[in-house]
Amino acid sequence: MKKYAFLLLFPLSTLSLKARQSAEQGTLLAAGANRPTPAMSHVTRVNPGKGEPESALPTIRLQQSFKKLYPQASHATWAKLDNRFWVSFTCGRQKTTAVFRENGKLSYSITQLAADAIPQELKQAIAKSYADYKVISATEINDGNGLVHQVILENAANYVTLKKSSDDMEVSVIKNASAPR
Repeated sequence: MKKYAFLLLFPLSTLSLKARQSAEQGTLLAAGANRPTPAMSHVTRVNPGKGEPESALPTIRLQQSFKKLYPQASHATWAKLDNRFWVSFTCGRQKTTAVFRENGKLSYSITQLAADAIPQELKQAIAKSYADYKVISATEINDGNGLVHQVILENAANYVTLKKSSDDMEVSVIKNASAPR
């Protein structure tokens, strides 16, 4: 199974007031942080038609690629970091963040899934082995070559993370620190 490292972007509404104000001024903060993260300190927010420099706007090719991959997307918000464009949007009830190269090729996307959108194979594994757990997070990661689904479960004693790719399922368990001893 491939190993992945993920940068999860949260909608501005989930950030603290200070973080949200900073993000709105063009500097994104890590959730819960009180200062800009070094890697994100030079993000350009893209607001087409609001006097943004031409180099900060998504190219026509990129916009066409986005619309082809996500025809039902709404509420798209763009940002540029180095030579990549980040777009956060919704499709139905699902929130997605996608990262594109300037040529329009998708680098990766991360979608927050509703419980009913979890793939059937993972639902079956949860019902069979983790019936006393509650789903606290479900995501779909598209790296351009395939999909990985990650579900985080919780009960009074543990957190369980299930990661499923096309050829493998990985399970990790972490003791719930707040569990009674």
